[in-house]
Amino acid sequence: MGRHSLSAGRYEDAQRPTARRLRLRYLFLSIVAAVLLFLPTSPAGATDGDPGTAASLPPTTSSAVGPTSSAATATATATGGLSVNYQRQGHVAYSADGLGQNGGGGLIQADVPAGSTVEKAFLYGTYFSTTDPDLGQRTIDVDGTLVQTTKIAQVSFFLATTRADVTAQVAAKVGSGGGITNFAINNDPSLLDGVALVVVYSNPALPVGTVAVIDGGASQAGDTFFLNLAAPLDKTVAGFSATMSVGSGFSFQGGTPGHACGTGQFSIIDINSQRLTTCAGHYDDGVANNGGLITVGGVGDDTLNPPNPLGPGGNDDELYNIAPFLNQGDTVIRTDSSNPSQDDNFFLAVISITALAVVAPENCTDGIDNDGDGLIDAADPDCAPAPPVNRPPVVNAGTDVTGSEGSAISLDGTVSDPDGDPTTTGWTYAAVSGVDAGATCSFGNAASIDTTISCTDDGVYRVTLSADDGHATTSASATVTVSNANPQVVALLLSGATGTACTAGNSVGLSFSVMDAGSNDTESGTINWGDGTSRQSFSGSTFSGSHTYSAGSYTVTVTATDDDGGTGSVSSAAKAVSLLYATSGFLPPINANGTRSVFKIGSTIPVKLRVTDCNGVSVGTLKPDVDLKKIDSSPEANVNEVVSSSAADTGSDMRYDATSIPPQYIYNLSTKLSQFCPATMCANGNLTQGTYELKVSDATFAPVVVQLDLRTK
Repeated sequence: MGRHSLSAGRYEDAQRPTARRLRLRYLFLSIVAAVLLFLPTSPAGATDGDPGTAASLPPTTSSAVGPTSSAATATATATGGLSVNYQRQGHVAYSADGLGQNGGGGLIQADVPAGSTVEKAFLYGTYFSTTDPDLGQRTIDVDGTLVQTTKIAQVSFFLATTRADVTAQVAAKVGSGGGITNFAINNDPSLLDGVALVVVYSNPALPVGTVAVIDGGASQAGDTFFLNLAAPLDKTVAGFSATMSVGSGFSFQGGTPGHACGTGQFSIIDINSQRLTTCAGHYDDGVANNGGLITVGGVGDDTLNPPNPLGPGGNDDELYNIAPFLNQGDTVIRTDSSNPSQDDNFFLAVISITALAVVAPENCTDGIDNDGDGLIDAADPDCAPAPPVNRPPVVNAGTDVTGSEGSAISLDGTVSDPDGDPTTTGWTYAAVSGVDAGATCSFGNAASIDTTISCTDDGVYRVTLSADDGHATTSASATVTVSNANPQVVALLLSGATGTACTAGNSVGLSFSVMDAGSNDTESGTINWGDGTSRQSFSGSTFSGSHTYSAGSYTVTVTATDDDGGTGSVSSAAKAVSLLYATSGFLPPINANGTRSVFKIGSTIPVKLRVTDCNGVSVGTLKPDVDLKKIDSSPEANVNEVVSSSAADTGSDMRYDATSIPPQYIYNLSTKLSQFCPATMCANGNLTQGTYELKVSDATFAPVVVQLDLRTK
């Protein structure tokens, strides 16, 4: 189980030789392989269906999820053993913890005392049923931050380990320490058995010592690791201590949780050829299912070693006191490990000792076993050519671009890999500024380097193109500035807009829709009914309603406005609302049809007209206007209408005669001293002979027009 804070000394990184690092690797390979013994495949008490066994996995296990190359697979297959990832000397100690879960939301902890400084922090993932987890599997949500880990080792044909440096994130939250700090692990990728968190910190109150973080994947068949001391060990130093934490994945010793040693699956660890434990493993920090099998000695554990190191019984929490296995004057600590069941992933060991320790390098040409691992010169893996260093993809998200909301805006990225590795690419976006809540964007093809993005609202967005070559992920970003699109009023329809007007009012139906390319926008607007009444407000993208008109002809105009201030307007056809009273046409003595009426100049012409509503009822509230216009000077030959001497009306408005049967409008038109006398029509104030157009008009009915003639005799 992992949670214990341990002190150690410091060794300056700048003085740490690379070859010494390699020697420390082999010292801890023996520790590693021993802890991997958690789950044997055949010993009594284990069955092929138990969690933590190869037989519990699906019949066909994929070595990777996502694209890989043969070169990457070959490199990964060659990876094995533990090696020194980090060591520090001085007033230093460490915290280690593990978490296995079937579902997100669990907590992993760092125990850092007050007055401390976080020097380094690593997050580990241990995986089953794959030797090359893809980016989705390697991405772990820590406190809402997506941490992308990198593969560092594989074991057998179905186990793998990944790691990420999380120093900045951990240091920001832990600060100067003061006890337990919780970190939430909010996701649980399907092939992840668990995570481990190792935090190395300095504190002036600690004794001088060394902390070494060793990780990778120990050989299940057996591994040996040597930790060389800078000087003969002095156990008389005040406060001397030597502790070791072990991390193991896919570990299972039966269904009973906790530290009690089970039977069947176990790992063995020897220190300086003395048995430390035959019970390393189990799921102390997890659950009894594949996907939750992990144990890490540390926070919350104690350094009491198993009471019977050669057999079952007692407890083993993977946090060990190795001081009893060290002798005064020792110059090396040897650790041997094995996992008889060959099912476990011994991926981590952390040693803290109150002494200065180094990893002695192997001189590859002097014929001497310099690092004490029993292998000389070329036979020592330390002398093997260094594996090629992966060069991450090179990514460019293209130039900053602009476009309108709702439209497809082109993105032109580039990706190349210096090693020629195949890459998996993907675009993501994030709102930066000026974006309303609820706005979303979508890509034409998020996996394509060249694609488009369409957003439902205006504002500034950041798009990020990422490429993963199976070993590392590189990202680059560009800015997309999206402008607002004006709303459009469409499908404007009027119903009941034409016909004979009723004096009681005329209801006209109206419906329309508002379209906005920015689908996250909200719309409102006004309706101008065109009859002088107040404009009507509306909200939303559709409208259906009605308005009551008096008699007349009107044009309807709708204006829509979105929440970003964009406007769009549309009008009906001119005078699309046409609700007019009916007219009788001119009544006698004027001939409305047939033979044109001819009157004698000097007479008075009675102009008569009837106006009715939709029910045939006379309308007497109007003031129809009379107008006379001369067309030519050639009248018909003879006067054919009776000469009237009625008194002429003044002005141009007709008067309503309710006593007539039926009631009608009348106007006595004088042909002499006429008010309709422009110079071209009159002589001495009198109309001259010719053909005239007589028109009666009002806004509530269609104009009534007729031609008549005037003669002098």
